Amino acid sequence: MATCNNCSKLEKELKEVKSRAEEELKEMTARALKAEGELKEVEARCLAATQRMDLMKTQFNTLTKTLKGLRTNFRLTYHDFDLPNPPLNMPAIQQQVEEEEEEIGDEEEGGDAITSNFYNASRRPSQVKTNSPSH
Repeated sequence: MATCNNCSKLEKELKEVKSRAEEELKEMTARALKAEGELKEVEARCLAATQRMDLMKTQFNTLTKTLKGLRTNFRLTYHDFDLPNPPLNMPAIQQQVEEEEEEIGDEEEGGDAITSNFYNASRRPSQVKTNSPSH
């Protein structure tokens, strides 16, 4: 009979251990599910951040190319201003400044600089005529 008492005691302890193991398994499963959810959330955040970074990189590259083009055009434009005969597409103000410089030279020769300044300022750059003496 001693063995039966031990068997029932062991069965009782086995049930307790089994129930504790089931509780721990439930807790571990819950923690694992929670960690999996957090992992998916972190992955989603990383993906969104990577996409934003890729978009910013694309925008930065586009901006860099645009600025390089603008810088090149700016340099070419001012290089053209250094030439003796500037192009016709030059801004009206720049052409007007050059015309005023020419008129100052004409005034020394007897030209009417004030009248021609007023007349030329109201016209488009392609319509402006210079007061060069045609000898």
